[in-house]
Amino acid sequence: MKVKTKFINGSWTNDDIDLIPTIKLRAGSKTIVDDLNATKVAATSIALCWLKWGVMISFGKVTRI
Repeated sequence: MKVKTKFINGSWTNDDIDLIPTIKLRAGSKTIVDDLNATKVAATSIALCWLKWGVMISFGKVTRI
């Protein structure tokens, strides 16, 4: 599992101005198939947003199928 922290701007927060600090969550997965093998990538991002800025923590995992 890989963990990453970064600062974000209005593009990730949908260009909304949050006057009250909010927590936003995004999750997704994707399966990649090539000639020799298949790989599944899953990621979850949690962000604490205020005004047009925020701090995001992402958790990701890559598994071979």
